[in-house]
Amino acid sequence: MIALSFPHLLRAALLLAATGADPALVPLAPERTDGAAVRVLIETMVIDRRGTWSAGADQADLIPGSAGILKKSITLEAKDGRRTKEPIEVVARLIPGVLAPGGPACALALDIETRAASAAPGKTVGRVTSTLSLAAGEERFVDAYVSPKSGNKVAFRVRCVEPRHEEDGSPEMVAVDLEIERRVEGESPSVIGDQKLVALLGREVAATVSDHTTLSGDGEGDGDEGARFRRERLDVTLSPIVTVAGKLQIEVRVSGEVATVGASGKALAHPIDRTEVFLVSSLEARSFEIVLPGSAAEGWTDLRFLVQIRPRF
Repeated sequence: MIALSFPHLLRAALLLAATGADPALVPLAPERTDGAAVRVLIETMVIDRRGTWSAGADQADLIPGSAGILKKSITLEAKDGRRTKEPIEVVARLIPGVLAPGGPACALALDIETRAASAAPGKTVGRVTSTLSLAAGEERFVDAYVSPKSGNKVAFRVRCVEPRHEEDGSPEMVAVDLEIERRVEGESPSVIGDQKLVALLGREVAATVSDHTTLSGDGEGDGDEGARFRRERLDVTLSPIVTVAGKLQIEVRVSGEVATVGASGKALAHPIDRTEVFLVSSLEARSFEIVLPGSAAEGWTDLRFLVQIRPRF
């Protein structure tokens, strides 16, 4: 079992346990797609004899493939003359799904079970399943329990935000091994970047990798005859965002360009702009390819940069 990390503002009522996601609730993530962590905020609202009141607000960071469990013990009060009490325990299982880029802020599957806590403790008296897809800033009410005896109600007000590392005076360090290998058709593979970087959790660190390669032949009619070379520059920014359930969410941004430069200094540029987000364990390597087609007229084709990171935290 992997324990989830809790923000320091998390109330004791929220008990999280990392478990395998139920395939019936959340589809398996596409191969090599990690998704991203999400901070789920839930306020438990009660409607009974006392009116509408809050039974507490809870929050926690969750990742796709792990479940969060919210337990709330509540005593409902009926509107009859005896003010009949109905002690219950509401147990909600929340499972975040993997989101496509540009989609909603979060997608959640909820399985809510309500159990009696008095005459027949542990007996299930209500069950609700629901799925939510929330945009940034959107909140939704979900009925968790409606009492068949009194009509009293428990509801969850749910919203999601991006998780961020909570500064608590003890900065956490993340070390990242960065390696960039160049592969070009007709050329031998070459490691052009091999660096060890250190960043504070919640901050970013940057590095620039550059190289150039002399190209044979002339411009094949491009009007810039003579020696040419290929100039490469990759600006890499690593942002370790948050740790959840023993995993680190890290964003890798690569910008820059590859340019074919002629004897006169005229350059034909190919811009680079790529962002990847990973959820990784310590010492787990992740990689992705940046592909630039080039052309025969430039003297090179099928240029690939293999970018690999291996964090230690």
